[in-house]
Amino acid sequence: MPLLKIIFLAIVQGITEFFPVSSSGHLVILEHLFKIGGDKVFLTVTLHAGTFLSVLIFYRKRVWEIIKNFINLIIKPKSVDKGEKDYILGIIIVTIITGSIALLFKDFFESLFSKPIYASVALFITGVILLLTKKAKEKKEINTLKDSIFVGLAQSFAIIPGISRSGSTISTTLFLGWNKKRGAEFSFIAFLPAMFGAIILEGRKIGVVTNIFPLFIGFIISFITGIIAIKYLLKLIENRKFYLFGIYCLIISILSFFYFL
Repeated sequence: MPLLKIIFLAIVQGITEFFPVSSSGHLVILEHLFKIGGDKVFLTVTLHAGTFLSVLIFYRKRVWEIIKNFINLIIKPKSVDKGEKDYILGIIIVTIITGSIALLFKDFFESLFSKPIYASVALFITGVILLLTKKAKEKKEINTLKDSIFVGLAQSFAIIPGISRSGSTISTTLFLGWNKKRGAEFSFIAFLPAMFGAIILEGRKIGVVTNIFPLFIGFIISFITGIIAIKYLLKLIENRKFYLFGIYCLIISILSFFYFL
């Protein structure tokens, strides 16, 4: 695949993985729109690895804190406070739900990636969900363990191309009354084990690659754009402008739907 196309797709992946507009939906539409063919498995894995690293680096302090508390939870449970214990168990619950549904309906989900019109419909659903977050109100108390079940279902639903992972999970936490910053952080931290699992599963399909340089460039670009996207998204969430992405999703959805109809 030409370097320019890889760079373009890397920028799209880095931005749309974290902006609530569905990276998979955009890639499916763009691949059909620009007739990008060939074996894209290695490219997909590479770009996802770049955005995975974006979250890992951006939340490195929090991730390290969670890892240490997880170890303490096993060795000396009483040393970890209830809030942090529920947070860690919540991440585990989200991961189990996402992994289970992904494996059970693997063939169904994969079939949707070859049909861009489905991605257009799913983008419309994403747009509606995002617009509804404008009415969400924060609660003083939340139940992390119970709420993590809904976040896990939302993340599983987002395997469908066109349903935004960050959009569905962050929106779910907002609907449940979570603090905006905490909800976004939980969404991104929950992204790590899910994406790591997806990279491992997809990585097994990789064949022989003769030219690694363009893929390395794609990895770096998706990583850098991912970092920028996370920072910008957090500002928008804090300023209560998260719902505005819904308008964008609706526009792209309608345009792409009639194009592929």
